[in-house]
Amino acid sequence: MVVIILPLVVLPIFLIGGLIGYIATNQAYVGLTEASKADLDHMASFTLDLLDGHHRQFEVYRQDKKKIIRQEMKSLVDLAYTLINEQQRQYDSGNIDLKAAQQSARNSFKEVSIGSSGYLFALTSKGILTVHPAQENDNILSAQDKNGHFFIREIIKRAIKSKPGEVIYTIYPSRNEKLGDQHPRNKIVAFRYCPKWDWIVAAGGYLDETYDDPEFEKSALRTLSQQIKNKKVGKTGYIYCMSTDGTMQIHPDAEGKNLFATQDSNGRAFIAEMIHNKDGWIRYPWKNKDEKKARMKIVRYRYYKPWNWIVAVGSYEDEFYQPANDLKWRIAKYVLLLPLVIGFIAAMLVFLASKVLTDPIQKMITVIRRVKQGRLDEQMPVEGRDELG
Repeated sequence: MVVIILPLVVLPIFLIGGLIGYIATNQAYVGLTEASKADLDHMASFTLDLLDGHHRQFEVYRQDKKKIIRQEMKSLVDLAYTLINEQQRQYDSGNIDLKAAQQSARNSFKEVSIGSSGYLFALTSKGILTVHPAQENDNILSAQDKNGHFFIREIIKRAIKSKPGEVIYTIYPSRNEKLGDQHPRNKIVAFRYCPKWDWIVAAGGYLDETYDDPEFEKSALRTLSQQIKNKKVGKTGYIYCMSTDGTMQIHPDAEGKNLFATQDSNGRAFIAEMIHNKDGWIRYPWKNKDEKKARMKIVRYRYYKPWNWIVAVGSYEDEFYQPANDLKWRIAKYVLLLPLVIGFIAAMLVFLASKVLTDPIQKMITVIRRVKQGRLDEQMPVEGRDELG
C-alpha cells in the first residue's frame, strides 16, 4: 500500500514545486534585469550630471577669468596709448623729434609681457609692424591664420572704423615660427587706433596662457576622474568615458589608450559600434586578463555633446543575476527536500493507518487458525463496536 500511495503523494508535490520554482525564478530574473538596467541607466545619468557640473563650473571660471584678462589687456592698451600721447606731447613741445618719440614708445612697449609669451605690438594701417619682438618693420598685411583668414586686414579695418578711445577684441589661431611656436595657438588681441601716428596699438596673449588655464583644467579633471572611478557598478563593473575617436579619457586601467578597434570575444568591434550609435545598450562577451573564460557584459552608454564624449556604465550579467541564481538553488533544494519530508510523513501515516486497519483482521485470522487446530477455548477479544470490533 505504501508503494502505491507514496508516488501519488510525492509526484504531484514535485511537479507543483518545480512549477512554482520555475515561475519564481523567472520572475526574479525579469525583476533583477529591469532593476539592474534601471541602475545602469541611473549611473549613466549621474555621470553625465557630474560631467555637466564640471563643465559649467569651469565655464563660469573661464568667463570670470576672461573678464579679468580682457580688462587687464584693455588697461595695457590704454597705458600704451597714454605713453604715445606723452611722447606726442614731448614732440609737440619741441623737446624731441618724432623719430625719438616713437622710439621711446617702442622701448616702453617691449618692456611689457602678457602671460609667458604675450606682448604689446603696434602696426600701421598698411600692415607694417612698427613695434614687435621678432618681426619689426615687416609688412604682415597679407598674413593669414591656419584657416586662411586675413586676420591682420580685419584688425586694421575694425581699428580704423572704431570710435575714439574704443578698445576692440579679436581671437584667431596664430603660429609664429620666429617666436618658436610649434603649433597654432588661439590668441586674443585687444587693440586701439592712434590716428596721430597711424599706429594700431595692440596687446596680444595666448588663451592657454591667459584664461584657458590648462593646469587648472587638468587638476579639476583629475578630481572628476577620481570621483567617477570611485563609483563601483556591481562587484567588478565600472564607469568609463571616451572621446569619439576611441581614446579612453577616464578608465580604471586604460586611460589615454585608444581602444577604437577593440573587439569582444566573438570578434565584434563593440567600441566602434558604441561610438557610431552614441546612445543605447550593448551586450557582449568579455574576458579579463585574470579570468579563464569570457563573461557577458551589459553596458549603458550615452553621449555628452559639450566634450564629444561617450559615457559608458558596464556590469557583468552573472553579478547582477547572482541573487536570482541563489534563489533558483534555494528553490531547487526545497523542491527536493519538501517532497521527501512529506513523502516520509505520508508513508508513516499510511503505515500507521494500515496497522490500525489490518491488526484486528490479523488477530481474527490467528484465532480462526487455532480453533481449526482444535483449540476451542480461544476467544476473539472485542475492542470496538464496528464490524471489525
